[in-house]
Amino acid sequence: SESIPTSVNVGDKLQFPEVICTDNVSKEDEISCWITVKNPSGVVTEAKREVEFKEEGLYEITFLAIDAMGNMSRMKVSTYAEGE
Repeated sequence: SESIPTSVNVGDKLQFPEVICTDNVSKEDEISCWITVKNPSGVVTEAKREVEFKEEGLYEITFLAIDAMGNMSRMKVSTYAEGE
């Protein structure tokens, strides 16, 4: 989460670092990882490698991992996009 800025400008894009999900039992390919972004209008979309901040307001970025046994881990970070 240190690589996600707490504020950006509208129009900026953020490249996500490579996300690697691991735990103490599962193999890496047995863990599914998702990144979702909730924009200021409340719309949730799945992100691949980047997010573009198209409107002013708070963006909630959630990283979710689920292993083969159904165990889930989630990390949420927020970024505020400021208008010009």
